[in-house]
Amino acid sequence: MGKYFGTDGVRGVAGADLTCELAMKIGRGAAAVLTGSTGHRPRILIGKDTRQSGDMLEAALTAGLCSVGADVESLGVLPTPAVAYLVRKYNADAGVVISASHNPMEFNGIKIFAGSGYKLPDEVENQIEAYIDNDCAGIQLMTGDDVGRVYRRDDGLQDYVDHLYESIHGDLSGLNICIDCANGASAVVAQKLFPRLGAKCTFLGISPDGENINKGVGSTHLDNLEKAVVAGGFDCGIAFDGDADRCLACDEKGREMDGDKIIALLAMTMKEKNRLDGDTAVVTVMSNLGFIKYMESQGIHTEKTAVGDRYVLENMRENGYAIGGEQSGHVILLHHATTGDGELTAGKLLKLLAESGKKMSELNGIYEQYPQVLVNVTGKEPAAAILDAIPAGSGQDIYRFRLTGERKDTELDLRALNALRERGWNIPTEAAVRGLARARIAGRLERVVDQPLILLDGAHNAAGADALCHAVDELLKMKRLHVVMGMVRDKDYETCVHEVASRADDFYACVPDAGERSLDAHTIAELARQSCKSVYECESAEHAIELALEHAKMNDCILICGSLYLIGECEKILRGRPKATD
Repeated sequence: MGKYFGTDGVRGVAGADLTCELAMKIGRGAAAVLTGSTGHRPRILIGKDTRQSGDMLEAALTAGLCSVGADVESLGVLPTPAVAYLVRKYNADAGVVISASHNPMEFNGIKIFAGSGYKLPDEVENQIEAYIDNDCAGIQLMTGDDVGRVYRRDDGLQDYVDHLYESIHGDLSGLNICIDCANGASAVVAQKLFPRLGAKCTFLGISPDGENINKGVGSTHLDNLEKAVVAGGFDCGIAFDGDADRCLACDEKGREMDGDKIIALLAMTMKEKNRLDGDTAVVTVMSNLGFIKYMESQGIHTEKTAVGDRYVLENMRENGYAIGGEQSGHVILLHHATTGDGELTAGKLLKLLAESGKKMSELNGIYEQYPQVLVNVTGKEPAAAILDAIPAGSGQDIYRFRLTGERKDTELDLRALNALRERGWNIPTEAAVRGLARARIAGRLERVVDQPLILLDGAHNAAGADALCHAVDELLKMKRLHVVMGMVRDKDYETCVHEVASRADDFYACVPDAGERSLDAHTIAELARQSCKSVYECESAEHAIELALEHAKMNDCILICGSLYLIGECEKILRGRPKATD
């Protein structure tokens, strides 16, 4: 993730965070990078959802692209996965989607797909960001007939519907379905696709007015759909989000079917047809434990990643897996698509329902879901206040706390545990110990090697460094600490380096793979020398790791920190190292 591009493009409040000026710079930077890499006049597709700000941002983005000589083909309102598909079909150089997905209408975003249909690689996004930070200095602006042209392309909708129809390849005759399109980009596609597949359909959320996208409708607001399904006697309900890259469902009884359930059902079907590559599904750490256990019982392995479909897709592509996704309804079917596709997912699920001869409630009962509550906490609330958000239970329920503030250590867990016991919950100490021992947050004091102990932590600001150092003080005590650290220029690197280096016995300065944002190793080393006597200036992350491993004894600790770029790079390096043998 960079300064502007997050896990899913550039996002913010339109007109405030995501301004026309920024959109134009993104356009100019993207056109400059693509022109340099292709050697010809680039063709860029642009699609958008139904937000009021979409036209404004498309105009600014288009102006930026054309000013550098790129031609733009405007697709109008189409889902995100439609653009990802069409950029490959039309042999375009890139596709841009203007959407903030499931977020409220005041937000908007810009995400870019390469000509392959996959999201831009980090290194390309870094190049674009460098141009943005430099106000696009050095980019040649075109004049005369070298200025890019703008074309309206109206065949994208039908081509995408045809693609979905062929990919689903099913007969939904006999199904009576209620479909919620979130007043978003799926409306025009869904109304063409699902009746064509033979289903009897009633549609909700198909009257976008620029302001009502995701407003009380869609996959983030299932209540209305669930009530409508029960009241109307439908076989099931389907809900998309604003850009239709995710899908959730409910059965005929109005009970939710989340992404975990959908992935389980589709994976089982794929396995039966010998289409489940590697007998593996890729999910995130937020997947329900009931899902994990059921998949194991069916001989299906689950790979778990950090939260975000970007990380799911990376794992799938790297290892050759065919299905992956998130509990939130992002489902990626790599045999048919290069990104999450809500309408493709819905079609596959409905095909399974039609062919099974069962009710959706029977499919929804594929496994017993472990009770799970997601509570956003800062770590400052008293345990009793946190527990007020948790329904009474038997003590066997599983709860996940999403930590969003400064305290991210076990103190919160222990306070919550004590409060539960005070309320009569029978929680054995052994169970608590096992649970805490297994707790894992990717990139947050993440244990990747045991001897010597190697920890990854992505803290990259003053508050994060402070929390990390307190955790290190508590966890390591008598262990000798070797720190591998690299940072980017736009963070508070002076404070972070001083904080961490003061705890280090040996310090290895290196450069994260963050392009022009990377801070040089010499600067980091000089700062570290103010607080640590033993400092090494390393030529690369791999060099730093090798040196730390050479110096560390088996009971020492190697802490890799300072940047998410660095820990991602180092995790791959460590994964590729041969395992030690006795």
